[in-house]
Amino acid sequence: YFIGFYLNEDSAGGGRSDLYEHEWGNVQLFINNSIFDVLTDPKYESSRTPLYLIINKYNIFASSINGLRASYFVFSLTIPISFFFLLKKIYKNTDIKILLFISAIPLLSPYFRSSAFWANQENLAIFFVIISLIFFIDVRKEEKKFYLNNLIIAVLASFFSFLAFYSDQKSVFLVIFIYFALIRKNDLKFFITFSFINFIFFI
Repeated sequence: YFIGFYLNEDSAGGGRSDLYEHEWGNVQLFINNSIFDVLTDPKYESSRTPLYLIINKYNIFASSINGLRASYFVFSLTIPISFFFLLKKIYKNTDIKILLFISAIPLLSPYFRSSAFWANQENLAIFFVIISLIFFIDVRKEEKKFYLNNLIIAVLASFFSFLAFYSDQKSVFLVIFIYFALIRKNDLKFFITFSFINFIFFI
């Protein structure tokens, strides 16, 4: 993984060109202008929802293309780490060495590595999907119908699923899944409160 970054690996293809021909121009637009101005600027082009670009507007390392790459490279390391904690919650009785091995598999993926090395948007959405599922598993374990802790965990699961959606619109499936899975499990009070909060996240 580290050698691949040093050697500018792009084994999945398209990572380097996406950064130089698309992402970097968008990042610069967001850094140098207000968010609302950029979203109506003819120079702005993206096939995804803009959270990645909004975050990098405030990324102190994104003033140069190499700084953006390095910061995103380090950030991408949090994905196998968070994936490990997700697996640990699901498979509590499994040998930790096996979970560590499985969680490291993304580092072998050419697609994951190219995205990490060339600061493409996909890994941000993957990170938020994993974090959302960690909270979702926690709230699914609760047996009580409605209480504050249960609601807070549910809101966090929903919040991170929306962050995944605002990073890449394909993640809308997770927003829908978490919403319906949790309102089915809980009572009317939970349904009203959780639905209102989801509406706020949506707008």
